[in-house]
Amino acid sequence: MTPRSPHPRNVLMIGLALAATLMLGACNTMRGVGKDTEAVGDKIQDEAEQHMDDDKKDDGREGAFL
Repeated sequence: MTPRSPHPRNVLMIGLALAATLMLGACNTMRGVGKDTEAVGDKIQDEAEQHMDDDKKDDGREGAFL
């Protein structure tokens, strides 16, 4: 008896299920990366605002350049 090759429809369904699983996993990963990036951006913005306040106190002019 010779082995039968898988039906193309079954191969397609398995491929789609695998692709969906990978995409759902990537979605959670990208969500985590987005949250991390947002947190870094917030820290940078807070630091910049703090230094802008320091500049205002130094000479009383907003956004003064040396």
